[in-house]
Amino acid sequence: MLVVDVDKFASPQPENWFSVDEKEPIGHAIVEVVEAADVKPSDLNGLADPYVKGKLGPHKFRTNTQKKTLAPKWHEEFKIPICSWELPNVLTIEVCDKDHFVDDTLGDCSINISDLRDGQRHDM
Repeated sequence: MLVVDVDKFASPQPENWFSVDEKEPIGHAIVEVVEAADVKPSDLNGLADPYVKGKLGPHKFRTNTQKKTLAPKWHEEFKIPICSWELPNVLTIEVCDKDHFVDDTLGDCSINISDLRDGQRHDM
């Protein structure tokens, strides 16, 4: 919930005009980005500069870019807060190729993590 204090907003001195009531997380999704194989070459040199970006609700993450490879190894872990099981908890993941102007999408997927609430590790 976003709260705007109109009296403070209209005053000439900057103060705390906005406040956001953020719920405490009821849990966390641990997303481990390990590696990929047979990545589609998208650069002129026949290779790619892949990275992975993801989003769960308002929370985003991004791996480091692996340069000039079709078999990247990231071994990066992200801890994403979950504030409610009543809202859709869809994790979107996109593998991209880093370019100078516009990054290319190499692949993407969406995972409903509400289906994975058993506390077990799920390899995908």
